[in-house]
Amino acid sequence: MIDASVLTISDFVKLLFWCFGAPFLISLVFSLMFWIFLRFRVISFTYGLNLMNTIIDRVVGYSIFWSLSILGLILLTMAAFWILGILTLASISFNVFVTFLLYCAIVVIPSLTYYFVMEQGFNALKKRGVLDLKDWDYVKGGKLYRWPDATYKYLKRKKWYNDFLLNTKDVASHIYKLSNVVFVSPSANKGRIEEKLYDLFPKKFDFILMDYSQNIEGKAITKSNGKFTYVDGSYDGNNLKSNLAKLGMCSSDIIMDIRGCIWYSTDKDDDTGEGVTRVFREYHKSLKVGGVIIIDAVQLKSKTITRNQIFYKGMNLVLGFQEISTYQKIQGFIDNNDFIDKHFHTEIVGEGSNRLAIFKKIS
Repeated sequence: MIDASVLTISDFVKLLFWCFGAPFLISLVFSLMFWIFLRFRVISFTYGLNLMNTIIDRVVGYSIFWSLSILGLILLTMAAFWILGILTLASISFNVFVTFLLYCAIVVIPSLTYYFVMEQGFNALKKRGVLDLKDWDYVKGGKLYRWPDATYKYLKRKKWYNDFLLNTKDVASHIYKLSNVVFVSPSANKGRIEEKLYDLFPKKFDFILMDYSQNIEGKAITKSNGKFTYVDGSYDGNNLKSNLAKLGMCSSDIIMDIRGCIWYSTDKDDDTGEGVTRVFREYHKSLKVGGVIIIDAVQLKSKTITRNQIFYKGMNLVLGFQEISTYQKIQGFIDNNDFIDKHFHTEIVGEGSNRLAIFKKIS
């Protein structure tokens, strides 16, 4: 344990360098070299590198969560001893705090440096067409490999599936009266949500699942009765009409897009919402009149999202969603959107985590 009372300024500066500065510089050099090698294709992104990226991401979450938790407890203990006038124990607590802080930095600083450098680096590689990490996130060992299963269990606890059936039945009762219904999920990922809905819905529904990423492992299996089909290959939701045509279908009755193609159609650099309108145009072409687009619409505050991220990455606990809903992300672009206002009637149903936005095609 470090005795802070006997440290000179020179000793303290050396400790700061070895515990903060050196880990930062080593991680910075490593991250930049890694990015350069990927950028100029000196190396290829492999399963091993993807696993390394996932491990570092988890180390960031675990180290920050537990470091802050333990440092907080030490500070409370030190404050309690100080208030009670037990100065000897308060001094020891302070030394424990300084020692733990410095040793934590050896893990936290390099992992955080890598995380922030490569977060920007991977985005730059995607823009240059070198590497799209979405293709790797959902394979075994990827950062999001377990997230669809965790989300499935969370939604089950919230009775999301039953509410989805009841709410869509209220808003789109005319669809449920049809002899055959085509239910399309253009961004199905593993298809766990769709598989549960298939079990609940009447068997006159034909579920068609697709996804842009073709490297998804552990995805739902196509049923032999032809009522639940996960189409193999890469299918971009931006081309849904032609994707359906490849399957011999002209249109669909329901399109469910939960944090999928619409969610990814806009980002922080988008000022016009052109991507959102483009996807709605494509879905409009792919729907029958009276058909509906269903997206997630839970309202989340930034502090709630941060809390959910910390508990999932730090303790593997799912307290809620880790990102804003599709409706929250696009709301600024669909309010007073001429195309959407002309061709769709919008209705918000459900509450809390089960809140949905339903767009009914009227023309």
